[in-house]
Amino acid sequence: FIFVQIFYYLYIMSLHKFKYNLPRKIFLIIRLAIIPIMIIVTIIIKDLTIFLASIYFVNLFLNFIESCMSFKFNKLLPFGLLLFIFCDIFVGINNIADFIEISTNSFIYKIIVSDLDFMWLFYHPSQVLLSISGLFQTND
Repeated sequence: FIFVQIFYYLYIMSLHKFKYNLPRKIFLIIRLAIIPIMIIVTIIIKDLTIFLASIYFVNLFLNFIESCMSFKFNKLLPFGLLLFIFCDIFVGINNIADFIEISTNSFIYKIIVSDLDFMWLFYHPSQVLLSISGLFQTND
């Protein structure tokens, strides 16, 4: 999944038509700064899964922000990435019980035991939007 986000990043960078390259540099610095921070957090927590999930989610979130900046060139990509963020939030909610105790009275518990699978509710539309987003790309 991390590699997919890298490819989305490369695709988004090909869309950007910034007058100055400052936004590109800022986002690249943020991406590179996240890695050592997450390594330190991983050493403290001692959980590689959290490290990988954090790297993935930060890249997904930054891809969403950058795709919004290139909305003029691809209008479907930001919506697909936003739905993907919601999907992944619900994946995290469904797996959070592995890391912390969840009270049966909490909102998170109600989501976990709900008959509606929120992950799939957001996943399918996100994949459709992401897969067709290239068809509606403009080069203005």
